[in-house]
Amino acid sequence: MKKVLALVGDYYHPSDYLKQALKMVIKKNYHLDIFSSHQEINWDGLMEYDVLILATWGKINDPDDEAYWLDEYHEKRIDQFLAEGGKLFLVHSGTASYPKDGLFRKMAGGHFIEHPEDHPEMTMRTVAENPLTKGIDEFKIKDEQYFMEVDQEEVEVFLKAKSKEFGESTAGWFKDYKNGKVIVLTPGHSLEVFEEEMMQKLINNILEL
Repeated sequence: MKKVLALVGDYYHPSDYLKQALKMVIKKNYHLDIFSSHQEINWDGLMEYDVLILATWGKINDPDDEAYWLDEYHEKRIDQFLAEGGKLFLVHSGTASYPKDGLFRKMAGGHFIEHPEDHPEMTMRTVAENPLTKGIDEFKIKDEQYFMEVDQEEVEVFLKAKSKEFGESTAGWFKDYKNGKVIVLTPGHSLEVFEEEMMQKLINNILEL
């Protein structure tokens, strides 16, 4: 049985709905450990897991405080995890609020820039044919529309979001990093988004990659 470690929740994203969402989506052939504080995790034991999910930003908590929990120590642990074949899955705010000149940014292949205050209805469509997009049809969700800076030459974009109000944005990408894999999925601001059938299939495709 594959083991998944998830760190969820931050100032803008309560951990309760994220815990509920992951427990709902991740199938029974996975062992799932979920934490809402980085201090609860044994980072030196990361190699015990197959997948690390970060659905939390890199700051400790307060938006006005530039202190990061995602510091050099944690960056090196995640880097080692990927070097030994692990899978890093960044969901929604897992792309945000970490040092842009640090090792984590290099691993991620991109980062969050901004999102409009309004939550538009977005059409989500795949833009690549690979195991991540297998069985994924075009679908609609109402969510924060993340606009990202992406290292286009280093990643394969597989999902785009488009709204009438704000146009098109990158919503999902994949990259190889050392011996591991990094996958990014930007939707995820509410439980309703995770209840969408195609979102659930996407997440399970990601876990199976």
